[in-house]
Amino acid sequence: YSDRLICIHSTAVFDSITSRIPKFHFIKSLLLPIRLKKLLNDVDIIKTNQIRGSWIACIAKILFRKKIIIRGGYEWLSRYRDFANKNGIKLYLKYLINYIWIFLNELFAFRLADGIILTNKEDISFIVKCFKLKKKYKNRKIKFIVNSVDTDLFKPLSVLKKEKHIIFIGNL
Repeated sequence: YSDRLICIHSTAVFDSITSRIPKFHFIKSLLLPIRLKKLLNDVDIIKTNQIRGSWIACIAKILFRKKIIIRGGYEWLSRYRDFANKNGIKLYLKYLINYIWIFLNELFAFRLADGIILTNKEDISFIVKCFKLKKKYKNRKIKFIVNSVDTDLFKPLSVLKKEKHIIFIGNL
């Protein structure tokens, strides 16, 4: 839909970092800001749609001195910890390496962010405490925007239902 948006350009980059060897996805992602240098020089703000992968925006901020907005649909570090606690830590070393990676990724993302958007107050409290973000930082840079649907505006219509029809909407 980029052609319909005025002054907003959206670039899907997943295809440019895919590889037959999954570990190379990450290495290619580290180089992505350099590959997109021409595009990144022309933008004012870089926004992520999830915390996972935000290192690309952080690298671009450092290299090209751009503003970044980090948006999280859920807080990655706390969910990873909860998942490990719920399922038991079978491979402690693997868990520890992943935990450190996620912690460092989020620490840099939240500290470098010019703005942070989170969808629930528990995540805001968690990141302020975990990453020792100052109160003035919290009030100025962190915005709480709920993932919700206005049920007065979007409600079931009284229309005839069709048989054998399926609709799927992903990442609306």
